[in-house]
Amino acid sequence: GQPSAAIASDSGPANTLLDSYCQQYLNLDFDENGAIARSGKVNKALLEQMLNAEYFVDLFVNEIPKTTGPEQFNLGFFEQAKQAIACEQLSHSDALATLLAFTVGSLKLAVRKVTQLNKIDAIFCSGGGVQNGFLMQAIGEAFAPIRVTSISEMGLHSDAKEAALFAVLANECIAGDSSSTIDSITMGKVCFPH
Repeated sequence: GQPSAAIASDSGPANTLLDSYCQQYLNLDFDENGAIARSGKVNKALLEQMLNAEYFVDLFVNEIPKTTGPEQFNLGFFEQAKQAIACEQLSHSDALATLLAFTVGSLKLAVRKVTQLNKIDAIFCSGGGVQNGFLMQAIGEAFAPIRVTSISEMGLHSDAKEAALFAVLANECIAGDSSSTIDSITMGKVCFPH
C-alpha cells in the first residue's frame, strides 16, 4: 500500500491484562509461553461481556485511530466484567484463558474495522506478547489462513518497534521532506544547543 494509507491505532489491551493478572494474583511477571492460560477454559459469557465494552462499541461508531491504555483496560475493568455476569469465582487458569481470548478478540475486531481480512497477506506482531507462544498460536488460529509472525522476521526486534517509531518521528521532524506523503508530527519541543 501507500504510506499515506497507513493507520496506527490501539486495538485493545494487547497482553497488558494478562501480565497484570499474573503480577497481581500469581506473583509472576507474566504467564511464560501461555502455559497457565493453555491449561484453562475460556468463560464465553465473560469474554462476550468484555468485548461489549464501550471502547469496542465505539470502535464501530467512530473512526479509528483510537488510543487506549491501562486507564481503560486494567484489573478493575476485568473485575467489573466478572461482577456484571456474576462469575467472581474463576480459577487462575480460566481467568488467563479468558483474558488471552479477549486479547485476540479485540485484535480481530480492530483489524476487521480497518480492512477486509481477505486482503491481508500477513500480520506482524511486536511487543512482549510475541514471546507468549500460546497467544501467538491463538492469533494465528483466529486469522487463519493469514500468516501471523513477529516483526523480527523483518529485521526489527519485537521489543524495539516503539523506539524505532520515535526515532523515525524525530528524524522526520528535523530532516523530513515537507513534500513527502508522510506527515511528520512534532510531539514536544525541539531544542538545539547554542
